[in-house]
Amino acid sequence: MDFKGKTIWITGAASGMGKALAIELAGAGNKLVLSDRDAEGLKLTVNAAENKGSACYPIVLDMSDSDAIYKAAEEVIQKGYRIDALYQFAGISQRSKAVETPLENDRKIMEINFFGVVALTKALLPHIIENGGGQLAAASSLVGKFGFPYRSAYAASKHALHGFFESVVAENHQQHIRVSMIIGGRINT
Repeated sequence: MDFKGKTIWITGAASGMGKALAIELAGAGNKLVLSDRDAEGLKLTVNAAENKGSACYPIVLDMSDSDAIYKAAEEVIQKGYRIDALYQFAGISQRSKAVETPLENDRKIMEINFFGVVALTKALLPHIIENGGGQLAAASSLVGKFGFPYRSAYAASKHALHGFFESVVAENHQQHIRVSMIIGGRINT
């Protein structure tokens, strides 16, 4: 995808890979929709992106709240933003044995890492198709392909994302929907 003059939504934009991508794409004449639950961190990213010349639309957004996700997508579309690409980096992790991890922790990880990503994808996909296609990308991990000690719920959430997005691309390739799963190694952002 040519990243010049596009409108790109990035979740998890207050820190890590989301912040790094927002700042990297800011100088190419892109409009950025940036979301994160961390309002202060999001403000810092917006300032950095705007200083590089990008117009930004910040949204404080909790990826565990499906209703808020759908409302945010509707708001962005109603304000006239044409989303060309969606990069989803919001997520949480876990470092505990499966047998010692309370089920509510597993549910929270799945809610944010899987269902939140699915909700925003479903909210924006009809819009992206209507506009001729675009790029969907989500942060994954090698743990999304292989189990790993102390990461049972995190691994499950990333495995689920792979299955979901493989299905999305199979269903929508003729609508020019491109899907990328971002599997980074150790990243110092």
